[in-house]
Amino acid sequence: MKEYLAKNPTRAIPDSTRKGIKFRKQSIVSIDPKRFRIRMYFESTCPHCKRMMTTLKNLQGEGYFVEAFQIDSKSFEKAQFPIATRRANPEDVKKYGISSVPFTLVADLKQETVSKPITGYQSVSEIKNIIDLMKKGQNGGGRI
Repeated sequence: MKEYLAKNPTRAIPDSTRKGIKFRKQSIVSIDPKRFRIRMYFESTCPHCKRMMTTLKNLQGEGYFVEAFQIDSKSFEKAQFPIATRRANPEDVKKYGISSVPFTLVADLKQETVSKPITGYQSVSEIKNIIDLMKKGQNGGGRI
């Protein structure tokens, strides 16, 4: 846009473009990563879970508290995952009705709410969109 205006200084930016620029600036929301906790339940052999580990590692690098719980009983080398992992409590697996993985929950400590269960692989931006909805009170999850 800057290049166009530099070449065409007498041209005005159309109102529709001006509104789009304004909307994009408003849609950028700052998120306090210390306010949220992200927990994923996974199986050690699931390729989608392994891919999701990268998402969690990136979120952890941005300051989010993340944890991963293995629901299967296979032994594993903890070093093979990019974030700390541990065994899931069987009662939690039953409580949440986990039947497919990856199974992720996001908790908002300020509003004391938890997201709806998130199943399947999610990118960093998809998790951040969920966090943004939670921040606005639009995720429809429950109380912690």
